[in-house]
Amino acid sequence: MADDTYYRLHYGSGGLEFSAENAWSGLWGAEYVADGSKSVCPECDATGVSYGETCSSCDGEGYDECQQGYSCCWSAEELLAYYAAHGGAGDADPVVEFEGARCGNGFDGEPLVIPTAVVRWTTIGHLRAEVA
Repeated sequence: MADDTYYRLHYGSGGLEFSAENAWSGLWGAEYVADGSKSVCPECDATGVSYGETCSSCDGEGYDECQQGYSCCWSAEELLAYYAAHGGAGDADPVVEFEGARCGNGFDGEPLVIPTAVVRWTTIGHLRAEVA
């Protein structure tokens, strides 16, 4: 069975290249550790302590585990609709169209995918023009 094709707005978080090894997803706006597998706990800011007690969000670890796989969309249309509703995507923002194996669901119910091959890199602006 062939891998499915997916679309993702991808900035290369922390300078990490787009790859199966770096395929991690966390909540938007989070600060990540160097390998991308964990994010700084927003409740305690990596201290492990919140309001003088062990942080209940991260159990005092200071970091939240990320989910394996890149969060992405099934189609170009879905990606464009998502960013139209949530904002935050400019015409020059990079989009990767890729093949991959789904490994779960993200925080918003979106597919989490381990990439197997890059189909192409484009931008949100070019994708908008193609879909129009």
